[in-house]
Formats: sequence, structure tokens, C-alpha cells
Amino acid sequence: MDPALEDTWIVLDTIPEAYVRLDNDFRFTFVNRAALSLLGKTPAELLGKKLWDIYPSSAGTPLDLGCRRAMAERIVVTTQHCFTTQAWHSVVVMPDSRGGICVKFSDVSDHKLMEDPLQKSEEEFHKVFRYSPYPLCVIDMGTHCFLDVNEAVERQSGYRRDEVVGRTTDELWLDMDAAPEILEEAWRRIREEGSYRNLEGRIRLKNGEIATILFSAERIMFKGGPCAITGIVNITDRRQAEQALQESQELYRRLFEVEPEAVALVDRESGQILAANAAVSTLYGYTHEELLSMTVFDISAEPDKTAQALMRGNFHTIAMAQEKGWHHFPFGGYDLPFRAQGSPCLSMYRHPS
Repeated sequence: MDPALEDTWIVLDTIPEAYVRLDNDFRFTFVNRAALSLLGKTPAELLGKKLWDIYPSSAGTPLDLGCRRAMAERIVVTTQHCFTTQAWHSVVVMPDSRGGICVKFSDVSDHKLMEDPLQKSEEEFHKVFRYSPYPLCVIDMGTHCFLDVNEAVERQSGYRRDEVVGRTTDELWLDMDAAPEILEEAWRRIREEGSYRNLEGRIRLKNGEIATILFSAERIMFKGGPCAITGIVNITDRRQAEQALQESQELYRRLFEVEPEAVALVDRESGQILAANAAVSTLYGYTHEELLSMTVFDISAEPDKTAQALMRGNFHTIAMAQEKGWHHFPFGGYDLPFRAQGSPCLSMYRHPS
């Protein structure tokens, strides 16, 4: 043997990392002490034998494929191999000048044991994130660029994932007058407080429609950097319904107040006067505040007939009424049953005769 080569084998035999050499037929020609310990064999059991004859289970593994590639292409190949469920090794396969290959094994079990739970955790996060029914996105806190969005964002915004990732939050708020102030407040709170909840804003969907949105965000570390995972709730329908209700209530209030006839809202069960317009005050002579403290029986000269009328809920002459000062007059009208704040009520109209 070449003295220089022999010196090399002597050095390799003393280092803690496992080294083996395979000739161009993949037969063992050198195995250092660390490799003997790793492989659990004696020199006699390995030298002159082929790798897959000693370890048939290695066929088709990254170790086998890496050795074949390094031998055929004469390049350095790096891979990993697991000898047992708890023994992971980094493998570097290097072609040598004599047509064979040298293989170095470095124990990375501790690193792998730490890496696997992390990888599993990342995979679970990805599944929960990707398939959540609620729109979620991850935004880089430094660049304000979208790093990822889930399928719910795609469905509700109309944008494909590749149309959002890489764009900034400012770009998605184009033409929104209040956007800069809202975005500034969102980033301030995520930096200083680490999160924010239900910050309301508006965004333009891909179809051009404006959506009213509630944003909530939490600061996280994602791919080594500080990011905000942001949840989105589209409340456009809710806000439109609230606006329609407000407009309806305002219209009702105006019609109620300007109605020239006396109109009162009465609880159908107790007879309590819940509301009365100005014409009722004029007709009965009571102030608005006094009326609201009274029942319909207090202004009726015929309480029994009034009670019967409250139960019927159809067109009828209600009863004889009495104004302040005990002057009696016939009260002809009708009541319309409905519910207000969960209680059955009547809307009572008086038509003067």
C-alpha cells in the first residue's frame, strides 16, 4: 500500500466520525473504528463484501442512491440515512482518485429529534391555516407583504393566492380614503401590543365591490421573522342590514311623529303605553311623559271593553275614551298587532268623528 495512503487510513481510523471506502464494485476496502461501531460488524464481516450484501435493506435508500450517483458522476453527494429509528446520520459520499468512493457518517440524531417535532408542528400549522373556513393571511411585519393566504381568502376576495402573495397591504387598500390611518393603527398595535381585535376597515374585492371587514391579528414568528397572522371577517351583509334597519326606523319615526291622527303603541298584555305621538297628547291633554307612565286603561272610560279590544287585534270601535278632566267621547279606530322588543304590542289609531 502507498505509505501516504496508509498514513491517511491510520488518521481516519482514529477520528470519532465513521468513514468507509468502497471500490468501484461497491465492496468495502476500508472501515475505521467508528464505522465498525456504527455498523455493528467486525472487519472480517465487512471487508471485501458489497454494501447491499451486508445491508440488503439499504437498497433504494438515500444512502444507496447517493453512493451510486457519486460513483457514476464522480461528484460529492450529501444525504441522510437512518440506521435505527433513533440513529440519524448525515452522509457525505466523495469520489476518490482510485475509482472508488469514501463515505463519511456524522451523527445528527439530536438535531433530527429536535427538527422532527418542529417540522411536524409546521405541517400541522400549515394544514390548520390552509383549510380553515375562516380567511387567514400571514403578513411580514417588516415589508408588509403577504407571505401566504388560505383558501378562504381566495374564495371571499376573488383573488388567487399567487395574485396576493408578494403584494403589500397598502396595495390591497387602493382608493380607500381611510386606509392609511387604519393600516397605521393596525401596525402600531401589533408592534406595541402584539395583537389587536376587530379593527374595522374596507377593502376592494377583485370584482370591484367594497367589502366591510373586521380584522384581528396576532404577532408570530414565521420562517425566522416577525409576522402577523391576520384573521378576516366579512361583515358587509351585517352592516347593510343595520343600515337598512336604521333607515327603516328613522322613516317610521318620522311617519309616526308627523301623523295628524292620534297614534299610540300599546303593550298588548299589560296595556302599557310604550309610545305616543304629539296628536295623542293634544287629544287627551296629557304630556308625552305622563302618557308613557300610563296604561291604555287609564285613558279609557270603559276598561272592560278596552281589554276585550286589546285581545281581538282587528278593526273595531275600541271604547269610550276620556280626556284629562274626565270629559268622555267615543274613540273609534283600530289596532294592528305586532311585536316590539320581543313583546306583543298594538298600534292604536284614533279617527275623530
